[in-house]
Parts: sequence; structure tokens; C-alpha cells
Amino acid sequence: MGSSPSLLVKVRNSQDPPPDDRTPPVMSWVSPQPNSELSGSVELQFQVLDNVSVDSVRVYLNGSSPVEFKLDGHENIDYALDWDTSENLDGVYVLELRAWDASGNMGSSPSFVVHVLNNPTQPADQIEPDVYWTAPDAGSTLTDTVRLHFRVLDEGV
Repeated sequence: MGSSPSLLVKVRNSQDPPPDDRTPPVMSWVSPQPNSELSGSVELQFQVLDNVSVDSVRVYLNGSSPVEFKLDGHENIDYALDWDTSENLDGVYVLELRAWDASGNMGSSPSFVVHVLNNPTQPADQIEPDVYWTAPDAGSTLTDTVRLHFRVLDEGV
């Protein structure tokens, strides 16, 4: 698995001033640990905190979030979600959290890699793809709908 460096851009679609609450939720993973080998049913544990209140939390696997990985916010900072890895192909998965507060502020966790291995007889691809952004340029200010461009090169396939 390869990953690109993060790309920081500004999105400005409205001239209205932002709401008073400008502090996004913060979060951290409790388990699993980065580079863990997972199989069967696994409990994903994490903590989410906001200065006002957490509205919702989503867990992302390789950049997408299945509907069952969306959680409503609550007063407690501890969250848990069961992931049945047997419903996914063996391989490398990037886990990330994103959380929103009632003012629409979004926070995200650093992403990390885990390895799903339910069928150990499958041969593994040992060469990670190269991923890099081609557009927009880092530091760009974006408005309206913007097409994101990146390149993925995988010699191991």
C-alpha cells in the first residue's frame, strides 16, 4: 500500500463569517495499534473530544466510510465500533477518524495502516504503490467544485 503526503488547501465557498465555534473535534486511537495484523471481528476503540459537543464520528477504511461506520456523538469521550474483517479482502487498510461538531467543524485523526489477514495462504503483494498529488497545488484556495488529481503507480500488480 502506498499513500500520498497530506494536501492542505483552503475552501472558501461563502463570504459569510464562520460561526463562533471554530475549534474542531480532536481524536485519538486506542486500538488497534498501527501495523497490527487483524482477523475476524475486531473492536475499533478511539476517543473524541470537542470544546462544545461532538455531533458525529466516521471511521474511514482506505478513504471511504461504510454507512455502518458512522456514529452519533455523545457526552462520553470513549467510542467503540466492531469491524468484521472477514467481510473484507486480505490486505492493507488505512484507518482514519473524522468527527464533526454542531458548528460543522471537522477534525481528523492521523491515519495509520493495519493488515487484514483472514486467509494466510494468499500470496501477498510486497511492493507498495507510489501515490502523489498533481492538482491542486499545495496551499491553493479552492472555491465551488474542484477536481482533485493524483497519480498511482503500482509495479507490484
